[in-house]
Amino acid sequence: MLDLDDPRPSRQSGFFRTTTIAPGFKSRCSFEARSIDDDPQLLEQSYRLRYQVYCVERKFLPAENYPDQREIDAFDRYSIHVGAVDSQDRLVGTGRVVRVNMVGLPLFRYCTIFPHETDLYRPC
Repeated sequence: MLDLDDPRPSRQSGFFRTTTIAPGFKSRCSFEARSIDDDPQLLEQSYRLRYQVYCVERKFLPAENYPDQREIDAFDRYSIHVGAVDSQDRLVGTGRVVRVNMVGLPLFRYCTIFPHETDLYRPC
């Protein structure tokens, strides 16, 4: 059984224990995973968090392309947005699942596969 209050490093991750956060999860830090599409305030926080991570911290996207400090793109309208929310209703993590659509998928716009590869999947 995983003891979340145990401060010792986990052998599983090398440094910290990992767990799936779910509704009803209780610990020193309590989080709840939920859909945020119907919550404009949390959705706004998620765009700002994405900007902070993708543009400022990781420099994956150019910050100057997002002058309002919100990372929003054409894929958001086709996405299901989820968030990890703490006990004070603050967004502490976010993610999205992009449904297949006519715009495509972020993978093909932002990521590069090996230059000699033209297919992402080839049956054996």
